[in-house]
Amino acid sequence: MLLILIPVGLYSIFIFFILRGISKLSGKKFVSLCDKPDVSVIVPYRNEKHRVNVLLESLKKLEYPLSKLQFIFVDDHSEDGTDADFDSFAKTTRFKTLLLHLPDGLKGKKAAMELGLMHARAKFVLFTDADCNPNPKWITEMACFAENSNADMVLGPVSMHGKNLVGKFQEAEFLSLQAITMGTAGFGKAVLSNAANMLIRNDCIQALDDPFKRDLSSGDDVFLLDNLQNQGKNIRFNFHSSALVITPASESLSQLLNQRARWLSKTKKYRLNFSMFIAGVFGLLQFMASAVILFLLITGQWTVLALFVFHKIVFDHLVFLRVSLQMRIKTPIFYTGLLSIMYPLWTIMSSLAAFFIKPKWKGRLVKV
Repeated sequence: MLLILIPVGLYSIFIFFILRGISKLSGKKFVSLCDKPDVSVIVPYRNEKHRVNVLLESLKKLEYPLSKLQFIFVDDHSEDGTDADFDSFAKTTRFKTLLLHLPDGLKGKKAAMELGLMHARAKFVLFTDADCNPNPKWITEMACFAENSNADMVLGPVSMHGKNLVGKFQEAEFLSLQAITMGTAGFGKAVLSNAANMLIRNDCIQALDDPFKRDLSSGDDVFLLDNLQNQGKNIRFNFHSSALVITPASESLSQLLNQRARWLSKTKKYRLNFSMFIAGVFGLLQFMASAVILFLLITGQWTVLALFVFHKIVFDHLVFLRVSLQMRIKTPIFYTGLLSIMYPLWTIMSSLAAFFIKPKWKGRLVKV
């Protein structure tokens, strides 16, 4: 029984650590009013024909001064005609818009982001993806938060939207990752970031020789975060619901496993800092939970198993509900419950499976 109480106690401490961080974050409120600064929005894209209309329609609804906003769309050798959609948007929008294309010899999202940075002239640079759906007040909330908090980098809230069982499961999983991001950011040590919604002072990112670690195909957001943290920059998380960006979830198990393989491919490049410590603790807790569940199943201790699972579901939902209320999104209760039960085993099995997958992004093999 003592061996079971140890992981229960450690998991409870971890959950309270995350909740405490979120509470500290919530106490740092900054008004959404400011003298609107200039913002360059960079959107790298490749083969997003089937999704880009959602983004473009959202951009038309943005509430920000025309003279203060610049859109930079960077094409990474698309082959499906996405260019035509961005070209049409550029011709009809009132915002300043720049269309760029990666030259032959350069490819990948990171190269597209760097090309966009070369043409960014604003005080702040705001990144998002071509399949996202930002709130109309998105830029106002992110820019004014940065101005009023004197932040060098602002991590924005991101919510994933799934349409089927796999997508809903990933939606719940992503909610837990947002909780870890918010919780650690509350202590001033964010361990994750997301390129779907991140704002950086232009002078800070321009000063970096290799902001995204270009020798790897994946991980632009976390490596940028790591670079800025190691320079002691002021990094904050904006939890305001009006800063929310919605992104689509994976539509199949193969897509989800491919994403997991991409994540694992970049971990060997992480530095041994607080991010690695939190990742290690989280992984260890999932392994211990898996061991406990398997032990109780094998030994037939059904009552203890039920109590263990109940404890985990309750504590997990304290976090899920806290984050959902903060971002004003609906909590997929059934799927978060399923995630609580399955996640320890899913983490181990998907990580093992990822070692046998050659990760791809937009039809290209990911460099590891």
